Amino acid sequence: MDHDGRIDASVAQLYLDLAGTMFVVIGRDGSIKLLNKAGCRILGVAAEDVLGKNWFDLFVPPAIREEVKRVSGMIFSGHLEPGEYHENKVLTVNGEERLIAWHNAILRDENGVITDTISSGEDITERRHLEESLRVSEALYRTLFDVLPMGVTISDDKGGIVKTNKQASDILGIDPLEHVKRRLSDPRWRILRKDGTEFPPEEYASAIALREQRLVENVEMGVYRGDDSLVWLSVSAAPVPVEHYGVVVVYHDTTEQVRSEERIRSLLAEKELILKETHHRVKNNMNTISSLLTLQAHNLQGEAGDYLREAASRVQSMMLLYGTLYQSEDFNALHVGPFLTRIVEQVLEIFNAAERVRATILIDDFTLGSKSLTPLGIVVNEMVTNSLKYAFNDVPEPLIRLAITRNGSTVVVVY
Repeated sequence: MDHDGRIDASVAQLYLDLAGTMFVVIGRDGSIKLLNKAGCRILGVAAEDVLGKNWFDLFVPPAIREEVKRVSGMIFSGHLEPGEYHENKVLTVNGEERLIAWHNAILRDENGVITDTISSGEDITERRHLEESLRVSEALYRTLFDVLPMGVTISDDKGGIVKTNKQASDILGIDPLEHVKRRLSDPRWRILRKDGTEFPPEEYASAIALREQRLVENVEMGVYRGDDSLVWLSVSAAPVPVEHYGVVVVYHDTTEQVRSEERIRSLLAEKELILKETHHRVKNNMNTISSLLTLQAHNLQGEAGDYLREAASRVQSMMLLYGTLYQSEDFNALHVGPFLTRIVEQVLEIFNAAERVRATILIDDFTLGSKSLTPLGIVVNEMVTNSLKYAFNDVPEPLIRLAITRNGSTVVVVY
């Protein structure tokens, strides 16, 4: 201090340099009389390079420069008291605009005349960006929460419901105020599985997500509403990575979809019953025709009996193919070996030759579509039938060899 007890300017500068906020002293003419280290850091300058220069021309953005000058002139003229707090932007040396929160005061000489303004400024640019981001996020969150066409329920880390949207209350048929009084595992919920059994609370999507801290998706649950009607929901739940929060549960009404599926299942079951009955009748009719032909063939000798047995073998082949098609899930992937082996065996039985004629059958394990297998079955049936009719007269040990292989798109039959 000097002998009058006033603080030396260099000491004042030292105090101001220790401050974490910007301090600037501006004269009546706009000249910079003091700028501390925090101010130099924010503006990107050295104090010695700007002292004596005009603050408004260097550091006030052009868009607001005239307004700031006007307000400053009113302060110096005594027509306006300096504000306690205000915000405006400054222009850094590299052209970046920074938002500053200012606290202003005035300095007077011994005659009480205003000579300078002294301002402390805090750079709030990042804070304001963060506040804006939070505001936007909050607005988006509230918008999504309110307009999503599905129920949303948020719980705390103990499973208590802390927030739910209108759609959730509408879907569940429960008053919103009553809704938030419940817990996720509240015994007042009546929830069913798809098979009609009770859904244990520990297996709820929300309970698993809370317990195992993982996403649980698309769990089908039937919930009794407040009016005792049953609504089917597809429920997903995920943990909320915020302290004291538990899970967010999202669900939408799938009642119409479930009812449609039930109707489809009912129609399919009815169709399957009709097909089984039709198959049974067709099979019985074909079996009756084959049996009648075979029975009549036993009563006839010579070519007449052979003709009837030949007709019976063809009916049997058709019946075998029909059964194979009926039992198969894919008409384009029918196993060749079992089908053709059974055809050979049936023809031998119809001609009473199963014990007299030996058959050696070697067929690769492959599949064919019904359009290829049907004519192949007819060819094999005719070859075996003709052999039994014409090939084994006076043959002591008759033998049929059948080998079928597949090479790429070609099927090779050796008989």
